[in-house]
Amino acid sequence: MPGARRRRAGWLVALAFATGCAAGPDAAQEERPLRVAAFVGPTVGAGLEPGEAGDPGLETAEDALLEVVTTLSGERDLVAVLVAGPLVAPGLGVADPGAEPATPAGGDDDTGPARDEAIAGLLGGLGSIAAPVCVALAPGDPAGPLLEALRDGLPGHPGRAAHAHRPKQAWLDAVALGPAGEVPEPARSDEPGAQADAAPRARVVVTALPALGAREAPPGTLLLVLPGDAPALAVEAGVAVLRLPPLTRPPHLYALATVSRGEVRVALRALDPAATPPTLPPARLGTSAASPGP
Repeated sequence: MPGARRRRAGWLVALAFATGCAAGPDAAQEERPLRVAAFVGPTVGAGLEPGEAGDPGLETAEDALLEVVTTLSGERDLVAVLVAGPLVAPGLGVADPGAEPATPAGGDDDTGPARDEAIAGLLGGLGSIAAPVCVALAPGDPAGPLLEALRDGLPGHPGRAAHAHRPKQAWLDAVALGPAGEVPEPARSDEPGAQADAAPRARVVVTALPALGAREAPPGTLLLVLPGDAPALAVEAGVAVLRLPPLTRPPHLYALATVSRGEVRVALRALDPAATPPTLPPARLGTSAASPGP
């Protein structure tokens, strides 16, 4: 009997140790700030916008995209990458986000080859990012072909414009709104990485709609990324709102953000080596502070 009690006590100690090891990282994970990256308007298939800048060695929008994703591949602790459209150049597909590509009566689609090449370039870049990628389509993006390509070529993408992804070992979800501001439907249990019965959590959200307000973001949003004429970080309705100019515009900015429940810090990076990106003061959630762009 004493031997049985000792064995039982030893088993309980081992169980308590194992439980502590399992629970400890989860508790620590809940408090750890998380890093996400964001950029806007890759517009693959288009040329770069003119502007005063150095020579970053870029000739096309696809060059800029590939340079960004190559740089981000060195960021080992990113939990998500947020991308807002336009994803491909205007005129390469249909303007109606819910429609199928139009085909002339003769059966030839003049935009098809150029559109398909642009989509392939987009997927070639986004598909090389190790972190989960949430992609928000712009109203003019060819939704049908893009969503099919993203579903087949981007890990974890459900093939819907409005979608959410739950990064592994992170306490927030990454969310892309649809081209009209649609929020994602509840996850289905048959989708990769879906946890339909999980409780709602904090969110980082991306949209391609410049006029969308923080009050229209999903509940729990800590950071909202959207297009803007100049880089800026502001707190609106308790949400950190980050506005970024298109990646095609010199000096070709992207952002690295550190997100916690009470604060969002953003560091801007430029592909142009001669450029010095502006510094954005931290956004303390629950305040109304703002950091205007230059």
